[in-house]
Amino acid sequence: MLDFWPPTQTPDKRLTAIIQRRLPSQDQARLNALRQRLQDETITDLERQELLTFVDRVEAMDVKRAEAMVQLAQLRNVDLNIIIQEFLSKSQPFQDFRGVGRRAALGVV
Repeated sequence: MLDFWPPTQTPDKRLTAIIQRRLPSQDQARLNALRQRLQDETITDLERQELLTFVDRVEAMDVKRAEAMVQLAQLRNVDLNIIIQEFLSKSQPFQDFRGVGRRAALGVV
């Protein structure tokens, strides 16, 4: 997917927009519902596949977000931890899946 950025947008603003990008609210609501069905053990095979598609999508966004954070730290000439702390409180990723691997947390490896 190619990202379109207005030519007048500064690199700092472009990278910040990438870092702050989240799923659209409708997709986030569906993801939350699927996660709840997984937790309740009522998820169907089709829904599990849909959930895995969301997980792959979120992971791809996380990769772009991490790359943008590194670039922003370099652009601002600051330590990466400063950038992480700046955006950490604004982020609500799959926190309960962190450190385990999202697919493993879903029971699919």
